[in-house]
Amino acid sequence: MGTCHHTTHELKYLTAVNPEAIVVERRRAEQAEVEGNALQLSREDVLHFADGILAVYKPSGVYVQHVQDSAAKWYRSKKEEQEVAGDGSETSSYHCWSRYETDPSQNHSSDREQNESTFLQLVHRLDRDTSGVLLLATCRAASNSLHRAFNLGQATKTYVCLCTGLKPAWQQITVDTGHGRSKHGLWRIYDHKDIGRELPGGSRIRNARTHFWVESMVPKERQGSSDSTALATTTKARPSKEEACRREEDSIFWIRLRAQPVTGRTHQIRLHCAYLGLPIAGDLKYYGTPFDCRGKPLEHHLLHAESLELPHPSRCQEVVELFAPRPLWTEHNL
Repeated sequence: MGTCHHTTHELKYLTAVNPEAIVVERRRAEQAEVEGNALQLSREDVLHFADGILAVYKPSGVYVQHVQDSAAKWYRSKKEEQEVAGDGSETSSYHCWSRYETDPSQNHSSDREQNESTFLQLVHRLDRDTSGVLLLATCRAASNSLHRAFNLGQATKTYVCLCTGLKPAWQQITVDTGHGRSKHGLWRIYDHKDIGRELPGGSRIRNARTHFWVESMVPKERQGSSDSTALATTTKARPSKEEACRREEDSIFWIRLRAQPVTGRTHQIRLHCAYLGLPIAGDLKYYGTPFDCRGKPLEHHLLHAESLELPHPSRCQEVVELFAPRPLWTEHNL
């Protein structure tokens, strides 16, 4: 797998705001609040529920805080069902207390027992428009263990995204750059040699590393073409081999990528896709193009957290594997 290091001249366009994105982002943020407040997770949205772990399917276009609130409602109702049925097995191996407390050492045992069923904590985060696996902990012991796995780099995260751009010359690649906020407050990537340099505001440039694989691609002009149209084109005179190659090199493609971030920086995959010249469709903030799925415009970028694998929080040598079904757009004309 090749490794791609950032050089400054390649990313000048990522230091400025896409003017069109400002209006779109404001509209999407407002819509996310509306949809988030109305969000109601069901049993079908629960991907895993056992041993202090609650993994749910986060829909695109809502903030993780809204998903957490909805998951809390579902969790409380589940706990009530267990109490009625006399089944407390889900959290029997953990001593839990409320996520709202500020100093657990000051709480009495009776308070902790009373609030045991209210503990629910996000283990990681996903961007507003990213769908897929979202992991929560239902007790403090599991939370500590799961956070430790993330901090030690023991959590393997796999994403799928749909991008646009020229046909890449690689099938797999590793992008290794710096990452931080610019003086304008924008997240951006920096030259690899700048890692560790202090930025305005006191933060430092940190490393960001992502593995990418090409899953499939198709010329953009074929999006939405019918079988009859495709059949008709085959009756025309075929171009020469050299002309066909030249056309393909100049064509814009829809490209589905699989991504595994090694580090967990803000907007990392989105920035690295833009760096590769393959911005994620719908990600106007980083110069992605709008996208229609089955005739309907999608109001979010096309990035999906497909799977998450990490050590079990309480059983040594065991691994928890979590999967979120792919959205419809992942198969769109690909």
